Amino acid sequence: MPFHSLKDLYVDQLRDLYDAEEQIVRAMPKMIHASSSPDLRDAFQKHLDETKFQKERLDLIFKKLGESPQGRTCRGIAGIIEEGNELVQPGSAPDVSDAALIASAQRVEHYEMAGYGCARTFADRLNDEYASDLLQKTLDEEEAADDLLTSIAEGGINQSAGQGRQLRGSRLTYVNRTSLTGSRVDFDDVRIVGAANDDLGRVDGFVVDRTSGRPYYVVVDSGGWFAGSRYLLPINSLSFDRTGRQMRSAVDKEAIKKYPKFDGDAFEYGEERGRQYEDRLLETYGHDLAPQGRTWDYDRVEVFRQPEWWITEGVAVTRPTGDAGDVARSSHRGSERTGAGETVQRANLTSTPNYETPPGEGRSTVDEPRSAQRDGTSKR
Repeated sequence: MPFHSLKDLYVDQLRDLYDAEEQIVRAMPKMIHASSSPDLRDAFQKHLDETKFQKERLDLIFKKLGESPQGRTCRGIAGIIEEGNELVQPGSAPDVSDAALIASAQRVEHYEMAGYGCARTFADRLNDEYASDLLQKTLDEEEAADDLLTSIAEGGINQSAGQGRQLRGSRLTYVNRTSLTGSRVDFDDVRIVGAANDDLGRVDGFVVDRTSGRPYYVVVDSGGWFAGSRYLLPINSLSFDRTGRQMRSAVDKEAIKKYPKFDGDAFEYGEERGRQYEDRLLETYGHDLAPQGRTWDYDRVEVFRQPEWWITEGVAVTRPTGDAGDVARSSHRGSERTGAGETVQRANLTSTPNYETPPGEGRSTVDEPRSAQRDGTSKR
């Protein structure tokens, strides 16, 4: 049908995305079943759940517009799914089949990123801020899903398919706060307070050297206001208030919104993936610790030095050993790593604070609108 206004095109593109999401929901169970890698199955299952939620967001947008979501067939996604089905053949080597599934899934993600980026831009032009925020959230999720698939491929599947081997994790690892067995400090509900006395979230865990337990970052659970749920702060950029249940930071929410979301699995999929993620983190915080080499001297920078409140006195964390595919993953709920394997010395803390509830409790919301700098069709 002819389009007489930008709104006509906007509604048509939303319908295209709605049909695409319905097709993806129908196709993904087959992809999950065909995956031989546990990490890939988990990634597909997670994105299937996200896709159902993304379809619900579109329902909300259509309801507000007073339009029906039906009436459009997304032939682009239909073709990508059909080609993906042709790639997965009975009798294929498992790693090669997984690589084919990732290739097909990333074509889907890129199609959706282009579609959601355009729709969000149209919403901006039409001053539909409500839809723009929801579409941006979905766009962020599609980008994160694409990054995760790249991580899984680079962390072992592509190498195994081509060379018959798996890569082991990087030198850093994520430790949930509940895994600091023997610590004299209970990190449950320890709050992070920002420069403007704003509530930045709570301590979720730490990123430490997987051999020595030396800490580099505090993992913060935002409670909902940060698009990626969790983010990282350099360990010595925080002051620990021993008289209250809080740590203080010199940054505020607006600065943190520019940070990359925390990806604990990046350290587990392979050394190279871990290095790439570390490079990205250091660039975010404005530090170039290894411009020529491939090692990082964190002690050169004050915010990364081991703080005085952190000492290593025999606090142990049990971490499973094995290849990347065998390493226990940490969920966004911060599940504790379990299983027999290597015992790594972790950190003990010098004293037990006299906990008091700080002002400004955080709140968790679903699809709370957020401000973001948007240039062009997509953030990528």
